[in-house]
Amino acid sequence: MQPLLLAENEQQNALSVRGAILHAARNSTAGGNLAREKEGEMNNLFGGGGGMSGGSYNYAFQRIDDFADDMLARNPTPERRAFAKHLRKVALAMRAIEWVDSGDSAPGDENAAIRACLEPTAVLEALIDEGYELRKALERELERVNKGKPR
Repeated sequence: MQPLLLAENEQQNALSVRGAILHAARNSTAGGNLAREKEGEMNNLFGGGGGMSGGSYNYAFQRIDDFADDMLARNPTPERRAFAKHLRKVALAMRAIEWVDSGDSAPGDENAAIRACLEPTAVLEALIDEGYELRKALERELERVNKGKPR
């Protein structure tokens, strides 16, 4: 079966539906067997190819998505709905990172999902911070190498 290619908002909705199904399956009397069966079905539909993809972070993305569901079930204020929307983006980014780090996706495939969670200048700010740290390290090393040498 060919995985579905979904737009970002559709991916968020699919992850939420997947989370709800898995949450219900985990809490049912059939327990783990049903959960594993549903995980396999969802992965076939959304790109996992059979078994559960990822795993290098113990599927931490699912806990974030479950938290968003549980939080909204308790008290769906406008602030919490907005926060849940952000958490779903974070869960998608976490899933993409997990799949890259597990070897299920190519390095760099996670970047778009990560950037969807960030302010537009966040990557630039991180690079500038790195640049300052590298400059300090370079200056320290130059000072160490040039100690005692005539100029």
